[in-house]
Amino acid sequence: MENEMKTNLKKLLVASAFLMTTVGMVGVVGAHQGKKGERLEEIKAELKLTPAQEKAFKTIQEDKRAKFKELKKSDLPKEEKRAQMRALKAETRAELAKTLDAQQLAKLDAKMEKRKAKFKGKRGERGPRLEKLADELELTEPQRNQIKSIMEDAKAERELILEANDSDRRQARPELKAHRQEVKGKIRAVLSAEQAAKFDAMKAKHKGDRKGKRKGQAKKGE
Repeated sequence: MENEMKTNLKKLLVASAFLMTTVGMVGVVGAHQGKKGERLEEIKAELKLTPAQEKAFKTIQEDKRAKFKELKKSDLPKEEKRAQMRALKAETRAELAKTLDAQQLAKLDAKMEKRKAKFKGKRGERGPRLEKLADELELTEPQRNQIKSIMEDAKAERELILEANDSDRRQARPELKAHRQEVKGKIRAVLSAEQAAKFDAMKAKHKGDRKGKRKGQAKKGE
């Protein structure tokens, strides 16, 4: 009897855990979908889009997102990838110029530039940059050149990831995290064992500093 009760209790706990996990996943998916819808509503309100413009804008964005995802998956040489990325951006803007009037397009450009500047500012604070790496790890000239190339490729790849996710960092977070790990691995491969250990320590310290900064900001907001 006691064993049967234990078995039933275990089944109940497993079922409850499964239900909570499922509900949590639905909530996350719903949050992402809601975020994308909120952004469209925000743009619609700011630019005062007509129903026809809203429909066209949505189609252009979906088409752009699909093309950037395909480009990201392709095995094209990096220079060709970058050229196609620039061409896709120009193509998207040309389509938007056909859909929006001059005032709406100017507002959208200003909004995108503001978002880009915000992202650029955040990137500037993150991770040891090339000059800092060169000084602290005492890089040789060949190492410096290799790492510079890795960072340039990484920047282009980040742009592809963001463009494929409508510049939504929250939505792109899993891909960006995996990308950062990949870049870190490429940089470590260029370093000696001693340099790699120093590099790991720098990254760990920077991560700790960022966590401390976020906690401080959270306390200020309370």
